[in-house]
Amino acid sequence: MGTSPHLGITFVDQGQKIPEVTHNDGVIKQEWAIVATVKTSETGPPGGEVNGDYHLIIATATGDFTGLETNIAIYQDGWIFLAPTAGMVGMRFWHQAEGRF
Repeated sequence: MGTSPHLGITFVDQGQKIPEVTHNDGVIKQEWAIVATVKTSETGPPGGEVNGDYHLIIATATGDFTGLETNIAIYQDGWIFLAPTAGMVGMRFWHQAEGRF
């Protein structure tokens, strides 16, 4: 199974069982790239998550975020993680809690 070069979105393979899971994961990651925003910076799940929440995972991550520092945590009926890729270098995003890019 291949992935896209810039966001690492997994391609749906021909004949893949339950392709909607792979497709939906990709749609959610693409949406973040278009919205280009994070709600907060977090070391662990903040609690009270709502579908469509995006968080930047920072150093000393804990719980479900352990080992995922610098990833974008996307909540959509559970956590999806967007790892930084070479295609994201120089990408700017709005940090809602800090009111800055």
